[in-house]
Amino acid sequence: MSDEKSFSGCEYRPLEDDELVHVDCLKHVYPDGTSSLHNVCFSLYKREIVAICGANGAGKSTLIEHLNGLLKPSIGRLVVLQQEITAKTGVITAVGLVFQDADSQLFAPTVLDDVMFGPLNKGLDVEEARSVALSALESIGAVHLVQRIPYYLSKGEKRLAAIAGVLAMGPEVLVADEPTSDLDPVHARQIESLLLDLKNKNGISVVITTHDMDLAARLADRIYVIAAGHIIATGSPSDIFYNKTVLKEAGLEQPAAVRIYESLSKSYALAHTKPTKERDLMEILTEALGRAQS
Repeated sequence: MSDEKSFSGCEYRPLEDDELVHVDCLKHVYPDGTSSLHNVCFSLYKREIVAICGANGAGKSTLIEHLNGLLKPSIGRLVVLQQEITAKTGVITAVGLVFQDADSQLFAPTVLDDVMFGPLNKGLDVEEARSVALSALESIGAVHLVQRIPYYLSKGEKRLAAIAGVLAMGPEVLVADEPTSDLDPVHARQIESLLLDLKNKNGISVVITTHDMDLAARLADRIYVIAAGHIIATGSPSDIFYNKTVLKEAGLEQPAAVRIYESLSKSYALAHTKPTKERDLMEILTEALGRAQS
């Protein structure tokens, strides 16, 4: 990692006490010379869910693979859990990464063996690893999968098994690449609820990548928008989802609740609260309907 503190007008920022992940001016170039990320700044704080939103090829996956040390920056500073990541740093096990393709993460004969793999490599004995693995599976409602062969699981079940394998390592941060892609609605909602519970009940901070703005609206406390390897905007869901210029530049669409609200507000007097979630929109519409009937 370069000690260079400024390039292209990008300056290092002070590290805050409650930052779990701190990225300054990150640039990444692949071995073939392809430049993937440019001057990226990113932060993750305690007890929050952050969504990195962008179209396919925008650089989302490349960015998150830096967060646990799988990739190292070509230029810039990356600090994870108060530890600066360098070319010699190994994988940061306190940051668990769930890949978009669960098949690339599951390899053992059974789900239990797979979830035990990480704890065993941390030095736990077999019984301790088994206990930790069972606890992780039970915490996400997947203990019934213990003796299943990963190859024969459904996509939703594979995603659960992959998450259990990460949770068994006791992470402070969970990073999920397109966590509900290719899942049926039931399993997608199950994964959404699980990610919310990890933050609200377990105090684990979560990073997701997605181009599904409805998913981001339901889950995220903060949004980063990435396009062509650049972070082009960051803010609250309402800041981002009502900014059509930013979304258009990134090749993204507004969430359904935002589109409906903006369409109806042209003809009806609605509360000016900029809803981003379906339930918030329903409250506004219920209130407006009540006024119209009274």
